[in-house]
Amino acid sequence: MRKSKWYCPLAAGISLGVLFSCSKFIDDSTDLGGNVIEDIYPDKVTLNKHFREYVMDSSALVSASSLPAPGDRMFGVHAATGSKMVMGIKDDERAAGYVQFVCTPDTGSTRRNAPNDTLKEVIIRFVRDTNFPSVCRIAAWYSNDRSHALNPTSSDVALDTMSFLDTAHSNLKDSIFHLPDSLTAMIFKACTTSNRDSARAHYVRDTFGFILSVISCDSLVRLNGNPQMAIRFRRGGTDSTDKYVTYGSLNVSYYYGEDITADSLDTIPALRYASKRTAVFHYDAVKLWETTSDMADPRRALFVSAIFSLQGPKAGDTLNVRYLLWHKLESDGTVLDSLFAGKNPQSPPGTVTIQGAARTLVNLCPTLRWYEQNDPSPVLYLYLRFNEDINQVWKKARWNTVPLLTAMISVP
Repeated sequence: MRKSKWYCPLAAGISLGVLFSCSKFIDDSTDLGGNVIEDIYPDKVTLNKHFREYVMDSSALVSASSLPAPGDRMFGVHAATGSKMVMGIKDDERAAGYVQFVCTPDTGSTRRNAPNDTLKEVIIRFVRDTNFPSVCRIAAWYSNDRSHALNPTSSDVALDTMSFLDTAHSNLKDSIFHLPDSLTAMIFKACTTSNRDSARAHYVRDTFGFILSVISCDSLVRLNGNPQMAIRFRRGGTDSTDKYVTYGSLNVSYYYGEDITADSLDTIPALRYASKRTAVFHYDAVKLWETTSDMADPRRALFVSAIFSLQGPKAGDTLNVRYLLWHKLESDGTVLDSLFAGKNPQSPPGTVTIQGAARTLVNLCPTLRWYEQNDPSPVLYLYLRFNEDINQVWKKARWNTVPLLTAMISVP
């Protein structure tokens, strides 16, 4: 965007007395500091002619709801690698885990097995959290479709259960589930055989995934998100001692949360951590762009401040919230996760801590600048969700106020 010639002397005046910025809130008045600057540059500057204010009212709100809606997929996905895998049921939410290992073929240069090694078993070892229910059983399924984690289907193979006992017994801190012989043989072959794809000229890497679901527990379960897959075998035909070798590297480790009563939530702006339920505010943005539509080239306008005011939903509570402004409604949880991770530079997300019912201001100036200069969308969506923070697990909130936009735009 080009800046007009008056902007340089104005900038000098701004440096003397703070006027507007993308990171500070604007006063309701459009002439903050204007008299001072106009007195300094009476022949060059008339602020009221060069700044336009937009103040959104509640009529711009089209709807307030939350995602996922019925039929939306891949919401509530939490990476557990390097963290905790949370499972179980609490109130009207539930969660299940999923892990997948990849076997790197035992090639000629790194071979660890002899052709006549005898396979004994393959085990998957999990380590529980120190704060663990006194009695707990977790069921395991073999499945390479991680989207089935919350609801295993007939295509997923039921395997075994893991049992965890009293946490006072430190030697029982880890547990395993055993695999059937057919699956054990598949894993052993994938990990110990030089399986080369001649068409692609590389070694094939097979994956093995497992669903984990609580079937008997008196509270939530937390496992270490970095389990191990190990193979027990006997070397060749002469060694009578069993050996354990860790095979297969951890490829993915997740837990998935969902709302059991989801159909009663999508019509209100609700936030929930486990299911990644995201509040969505849908706005009509036509009047925003009409603020500069009478210009010969509206793209020469420049947002110098664009602030949404967020009102905390409940006194005495602290929420760590992510916010994102986007031009359409996203119904795919994977896409929305990507946007909240900052994978689209046109709309950088932000994080804010909201204390109680206090008003908090969030800066969305860079996003609105991009839309103004490139593609002024007639609709805008403000997304709010809990930040990924293990301290907020199973946290819930309902947004009781409408976030409204106040913007200041400079015009040549």
